[in-house]
Amino acid sequence: MLGLFDWCCGNSRDQRVADPLEEYINAVRPASSFTDVATAGDKKTATAREINNLPLEEYYSPEEFSNWKVKALKDELKRLQTVQRNAPSTIPIEKSELIAAVVEARGGSSGNTCAVCYCEYDPEEVVRVLPCGHRFHIECIDRW
Repeated sequence: MLGLFDWCCGNSRDQRVADPLEEYINAVRPASSFTDVATAGDKKTATAREINNLPLEEYYSPEEFSNWKVKALKDELKRLQTVQRNAPSTIPIEKSELIAAVVEARGGSSGNTCAVCYCEYDPEEVVRVLPCGHRFHIECIDRW
């Protein structure tokens, strides 16, 4: 049976790809402080505190981003560059390219719906962002 981060991030037991949760935990806390991390076999699982500490962000459609000022779009792209590995390293000049870069860094077309319940996000709905960059409804992902 796959764990949550195996399922959403495409990891499998056959492919020994780095587990984003393990990377996150190792980056935040030293290995000696794993006493409050539950284990499932030989894999670490997140505690409620760690899940609640994952970042949240409001969902915006590309149409809503077009109403943002250029400075706000650039600031959002800079923020995404510091917290996600899939954000572009350069900032586009044209507003349409800037909107496309922000949308792509926020999950692209797959970032419009929750992969757990398959429902589209409502405008300005708050979603939970996993260390791998995937976004989900808080109530959907926290149950996992």
